[in-house]
Amino acid sequence: MILNQPYITNTSETSSSSLEWKCLFLALCIVFLVNTPMNYIKSGREEAIAKQLFVMEHTYLIHDKILRLLSSIGQTEIAQSYRKDPKPFNELRKQFLASQDLIQNISIQLVDKPTAKMAQIVHESSPYNQWNPNHPTQNYPIYRNRYPIGYLSVTLDLSKFASYQAPNTLVLDEKSNAIMSTLPQITQGTKFVELHRRAWYELQATQRAAGLLEYKTFSLAYRKVTLPEHKTLFLLRVIDNNELVPTYFYLILFLGSALVGISFYVYHMRKTRIKLTQMTYCDALSGLYNRHYLTKIIEQISAPQHYWVCMFDIDHFKQVNDQHGHDVGDKVIKHVSHIMKSRIRNTDYAFRIGGEEFIVILNVANLVDALAIVQRIRSDVEYFTAAPQVTISGGLCHFNCPWQECIKQADRLLYEAKQRGRNQICYPSTPIVVNELVIQ
Repeated sequence: MILNQPYITNTSETSSSSLEWKCLFLALCIVFLVNTPMNYIKSGREEAIAKQLFVMEHTYLIHDKILRLLSSIGQTEIAQSYRKDPKPFNELRKQFLASQDLIQNISIQLVDKPTAKMAQIVHESSPYNQWNPNHPTQNYPIYRNRYPIGYLSVTLDLSKFASYQAPNTLVLDEKSNAIMSTLPQITQGTKFVELHRRAWYELQATQRAAGLLEYKTFSLAYRKVTLPEHKTLFLLRVIDNNELVPTYFYLILFLGSALVGISFYVYHMRKTRIKLTQMTYCDALSGLYNRHYLTKIIEQISAPQHYWVCMFDIDHFKQVNDQHGHDVGDKVIKHVSHIMKSRIRNTDYAFRIGGEEFIVILNVANLVDALAIVQRIRSDVEYFTAAPQVTISGGLCHFNCPWQECIKQADRLLYEAKQRGRNQICYPSTPIVVNELVIQ
C-alpha cells in the first residue's frame, strides 16, 4: 500500500518582524520560568526566617518582662525585710521557679556594710544589658533608705535561651553593639557598624519593622524590637545567599536551559528538513507533489491492483496564457490544483508533472469509485464561475501493469478525450467518451 504522508504545502518565509516577536516571546518565557520558581523558593525561605525572628522577638519580650519583674523585687518590702523574715521571699521564689524554666535560681545576698566590690557587681544599666546570656548570673541592687543593703541574684538557664535562638543571629542595640551573638565572627560587645557599615546604615534608615536586605554574598533578615523605655533593639539573621536559593536550583536551571536549547535545535532541524523535503518533492506553483515524488510513490506501491491512475490536462491552456498572460495562467493552475486536493482523500495522491498536466493516483477498489472521484474533479473545474473559465480532460486506467505502460495507457486515453471534444474522461471499459457518470 502507499505510505500515507501528509500533503506538503507552500509556506512563506518567516518575516524578520515575526522572528523578532518570537524571540521576544521566548525571552519572556525564559525570564518567567526562571524568576517564578526562584522567587517562590526565596519567598518561602524568607517567610520561614521571618517567623523565626518573630518567635525570637516574642520570647525575648516575655523573658524581658520576667527579668523586669524580678529586678523590681529588690525594691519591695519582701526583699528589704529578708534579714528579719525570709519566709515570704522563699515562698515567692518557690512559686516562681515552678512556673517557668528560664530562671534556674533566685537568691538574695545581704551585706552588713556597702563596699566597693559590691558596687562593681550591682548593675544599673538598661534591662537589655542586664539580661546577658553570656553571663548566667545577673545581679540587681536592693536598697533601703537609698543605701544598698545587698543584691538580688538571678541565675539563668542558658540552654533554654539557646533553644529558641537560631544560628547566625544577632541582637544589636541602638549603637550597633552586639548584645547577643551566635555568629562565630561576631562576639558580644563587637560593633556591627565596623564590620558591615552599609548594612547598619540601611537598618537605621528603613521604616519597616521587618524585612530582608540583600547584598553580594549574604542577606540580612531583620526585625526591630521596641522596648518599654522607647529603646530599639535589632534582631538579625545573617543568611548566606546560597541558603536563600540552593545551589542545585542553578544546576536545574542550567539543565532546563540546555534541554530548551536542544529542543529548539531539534525543532529547527525538523523545520529545515520539512522545508528541504518540500523543495524536493513539492511543486512550488501548485502545491501538489512533483514528478520526483511520483517516482518515490510508485516504488512504495505494493498492491497495484487496488489503484487507479488518471492523467489530466487543462484544455486550451495555451490560449489562456496567450489571451490573459502567464500570471492568469498560473492562477488557473493553482485553482485546478486546489480542486484536485479537495476532492481526493488522504490515501490518494495528486501530482503536477508538467506545465498543465496532472496525475491523480486513487486508492479505490473498483472503477465506479475511481470514476466518481475524477468526474467530480472535472465537474468542479467546469462549473467554476471565476474567469477565465477552463475545462479539463482526463484518461483513467487501472494500475494493473508496469508503471510505464500504465502512464502510456492513461496518456493515450487522455489524447482520445481531447480528440472527442475535451472536457471528458475516457477509460478503457467503454469505447464511448462520457461527460456523465456512465458505467457499463
